[in-house]
Amino acid sequence: MAERDLTGVVLAAGSGTRLQPLTFLRPKPLLPVAGQTLLDYNLDKLAAAGASEAMIVIPGGDRAIPRAVGTRRFGMRIRCLPQPQPKGTGHALSLVKSLVSSTFFVIFSDNVTPWEVGRLLDRHRRTGAFATLALFHAEDPRRHGIAEVAGGRIVRLVEKPAHPATDLASAGMFVLEPVIFDALCRLTESHGETHIVDAVQYLIDHGHKASYRVLNVWRRNVNRPEDLLESNRRLLASMTAAVRQKAARGPGCRIEPGASIGRDVAMGARCRIGGGAVIRNTIMLAGVSVGRGCDIRDCVLGEGAQVADGVALRRLVLGDGERAAESRAGGLFSG
Repeated sequence: MAERDLTGVVLAAGSGTRLQPLTFLRPKPLLPVAGQTLLDYNLDKLAAAGASEAMIVIPGGDRAIPRAVGTRRFGMRIRCLPQPQPKGTGHALSLVKSLVSSTFFVIFSDNVTPWEVGRLLDRHRRTGAFATLALFHAEDPRRHGIAEVAGGRIVRLVEKPAHPATDLASAGMFVLEPVIFDALCRLTESHGETHIVDAVQYLIDHGHKASYRVLNVWRRNVNRPEDLLESNRRLLASMTAAVRQKAARGPGCRIEPGASIGRDVAMGARCRIGGGAVIRNTIMLAGVSVGRGCDIRDCVLGEGAQVADGVALRRLVLGDGERAAESRAGGLFSG
């Protein structure tokens, strides 16, 4: 059973460079997946785990996230804290030091997985650890914080090692004790950043116990448009027909007779789809207009994007307000 009165921390200050042009006008956590934003998806996870309060670390100067979430979300109190400069996950976490005094969750806002973060808490309590991490088997361990484990404990953590000893990677979900802030204060910056896994390793080196659980389901870190599409497809496929219909069709959408919309398509509010259009594995933000007889597959269409009649689009991103007047193919899913 989920405990109550826990705090959740959401790290949401990433720049989203690899998701441009979608992130030109919005922060990455506000991109949609299966009918809700990435940020809402993870806030919902924290609420389900028993958090009564969530602190969101956001990019310096960002106003979009505070407007989007307000002061309460999913029954939780919400507080946004700006990270003035992108100085790593360790620096981002240190911003909440004065606001956290007991066991708390940390989750990365670009994580997508059906695995529930609350499952870490039982292991954390049972083992008496100062940190309990969700781990997963990474395809390319060099891109992640990698864990070496023994006897049910984490014995070593390395951020993005050139020669990984294992494929067990941090899944961006943690249960931590406030002692982590003491370690963060002692870290030396590397390339202008500090990282949570380095603080965990510091405490392991000083005799503290770190525990873990390994995910037994899929997990995606949304860094590229293809990550967004794959997450959207998997989430929609896991829903019942009724739930999927609500998640995949925003309010005010209009679909003309003869259009064929796949089960892996999610549309924001006020989208317009012309008759005879075929759309598969695609995300459309609010206000997208697709003409008659179009064929669109493996695409992300930004807010207010327009596709002229008869146009075929393959594996590409249209930016907000962009118009496609002729058929085009991009490089998504090219490997």
